[in-house]
Amino acid sequence: MTRDKSWFELRDKRARIMDRDAWVVLRATERIASGPERLAPGHEEEHFAAASAAIPLAQRQLAERIVSWRNLSLMHDHSPCVQDGEYQPADRFETYPEDVRGTFLVLSQAGNRIEPNEWHLHPDLVLGLKLKREGDVWLAIDEGYTVVIRLTRNAIGSPALLEIRTSHLKDFLAAKNACLCVSSYRSRELILSERPDINWNEHPTIQESAGQKWQGTVTEITARGHHSGSEIAVFHIGRRNFDREQDVPEIGISDDFTTRTFTRKVEGKRAFRIWGELWKVEFIEPGGHSSRVRGDDVASEVYFFTDGSGNRESAEALDRKGRWLWFKPDVINQALGYRGARLEWYTSQTGQLDMGSGGGVHFGINGLGLVNVYAKDIRDSSAWQQQIWAGFNVVPDGGVSRELLMSQAEGEPATTQAPEAYLGKCIDLLNQNAKQRLGIDVIKKHSEYDRLLRLIHRFRALDETGFYALAKDIARLTADSINVTGLQAIVPVPKGEKRASLKSLETVLSTILAPTYARSAMTPLFGAYELRLADAHLPSSELGKAFEMVGAERKAPWIHQGQSLLDSVVSALTRIAIALSPEQGTKVK
Repeated sequence: MTRDKSWFELRDKRARIMDRDAWVVLRATERIASGPERLAPGHEEEHFAAASAAIPLAQRQLAERIVSWRNLSLMHDHSPCVQDGEYQPADRFETYPEDVRGTFLVLSQAGNRIEPNEWHLHPDLVLGLKLKREGDVWLAIDEGYTVVIRLTRNAIGSPALLEIRTSHLKDFLAAKNACLCVSSYRSRELILSERPDINWNEHPTIQESAGQKWQGTVTEITARGHHSGSEIAVFHIGRRNFDREQDVPEIGISDDFTTRTFTRKVEGKRAFRIWGELWKVEFIEPGGHSSRVRGDDVASEVYFFTDGSGNRESAEALDRKGRWLWFKPDVINQALGYRGARLEWYTSQTGQLDMGSGGGVHFGINGLGLVNVYAKDIRDSSAWQQQIWAGFNVVPDGGVSRELLMSQAEGEPATTQAPEAYLGKCIDLLNQNAKQRLGIDVIKKHSEYDRLLRLIHRFRALDETGFYALAKDIARLTADSINVTGLQAIVPVPKGEKRASLKSLETVLSTILAPTYARSAMTPLFGAYELRLADAHLPSSELGKAFEMVGAERKAPWIHQGQSLLDSVVSALTRIAIALSPEQGTKVK
């Protein structure tokens, strides 16, 4: 393997400024090796190590002069101690003789031959940024569980690299009135059997500039890593006339000693070690504000359309008037992708969206299928949620959701109901009545039941593909989950005939209801099942019939067609549940 001179000079690392990166290294000890065993020709190795400490801004200039790899490195693990009678906490960083004092944001706990070292984040960092640790990542629980800090381990499980998002670090530093000093060491080396064409020698070639030092060497070595042709001096010391047979032997500094010295020539097959090393000290500046830790009120940089002419206003200006905003319905699905997010329904066209941090936003759906939200509710949302809403904001169109206005402007909420809120309740009622009337559950609750309930809502149907996907999940929750064995035990299948799940339920219903009524009650479930086959290129005539069976108006926005599909399915399940009620008579004509 060959490498050009610039690789050893670490030009790519020398020019890089950590303060401009999206992630900042808090601590690191990484080694990447390839080729044959160490010190054998062809062996290549890279090292990266870093340590950091938060330094008060008042000591910034002093730290620039004093801090280096000599006093901020990985040489020591952290633990409290008593020095000159004074207790020293484990998180204190201090230099001598000139006194720079700071705080370690990462503390290294020493292990043993069984347990590896472990790295701990400073509790102020965790508590200030409201982080939750899961495995080797720390999540901002009030920001959609965004990964803020991440730890990488090496092959044997020891910590190797700990990084933090620059935005969150700067927020913390602003509140602490400090900067972060990162001291790092990098090296690249290659072992060759022949001297390389690089004009370095055993005396390092050194280059220094502000905050960094680089040096490169080419050394002739042996297989053990010694300088080829050098000598090793050996000094031997032992005790004279020591009685090793004594039962309780003792030794001391007053014993009679004997000494001898000799040298040994270093021999062996020679090789050449090319080695480039880089030391850097960088400072990460605090942010201009601290909205997370200090609670600064920060001017919003997120803008929204506020009228039909396309004028836009910042989020902080949204509470100046009582008005609403318009959004593509896709925003709901985007928001539900965040951990802990929840969708709750109030009426047929209104509900609440909670992105997982509490305090949901009341929304409505207008005739065009657009989502409306009261502008002040967006203003009062956290900055990260405002950015999500802004990504789907559109110019006002189609008016404000009628049912949202009834609630927020007229003070008379609509009495309509959303099918999503009743799907699970209808299935429970159906099973409850069937258990009493027939002795079985009609719908089996399998491992995917709860997940499917959460997925079944009209916002899945934002286009044709989404509509069919919604129908497929409805069919999985109904037709695919029907207790066929139990139903066919009640009304056996004649020999030579086949009876699928929906037909089996219809047949049992026909023993309680008039066949035409049973068929009518089951029609939406058959329609939903047919729509799931649309992906398999259902003929257009049959597809049109399936839309009719679920009451979906094909010219309506897809989101409203999705609601119609859900309305018809929930109504069907309700009718069937009522028919199976123990209070129900024999046949309904």
